[in-house]
Order: sequence, then structure tokens, then C-alpha cells
Amino acid sequence: MLTNILWFTAISRVGPSRATLFANLQPFLAVLFAVVLLSEGLSALQVGGGVLIGAGILIGRVRRRGHPEPVPSRAE
Repeated sequence: MLTNILWFTAISRVGPSRATLFANLQPFLAVLFAVVLLSEGLSALQVGGGVLIGAGILIGRVRRRGHPEPVPSRAE
């Protein structure tokens, strides 16, 4: 229940599109916590997946900034 409250509070503060980008970090962060807290091993496939997740987030942020908002046309 607490995590849902925190999640919806974060969505209301940063907006749904940015929150969705960070939601994609969850699997990668779970692996990092498992490595640090549980002394789990980290495979090359997991590292590659983390790199792909990070690249996807960066592409999503860059593409959003790179395109200006469309200007509404005037009805004459």
C-alpha cells in the first residue's frame, strides 16, 4: 500500500510520461540491489539489459526535448 501511495504521488508531481520512463528502471535497480544486498552474481546478459534500458530512457528523454510543441493553426 505504501509503495502505491508513493508511486501515485510521484506521478502527480513529475507527470505520467516521465514516471513511465523511470518505471522501466525497476528491473535494473532490482538486479543492483540483489548484487549489493544478497551478493548475487551479475551476468553479461544482465549488464547488457541494463545498458539497453538506460539507452531507451535516454532516447525517450532526448526525443521529447528535440521536438518542439506543434503550433495550433489559426482558423480564418
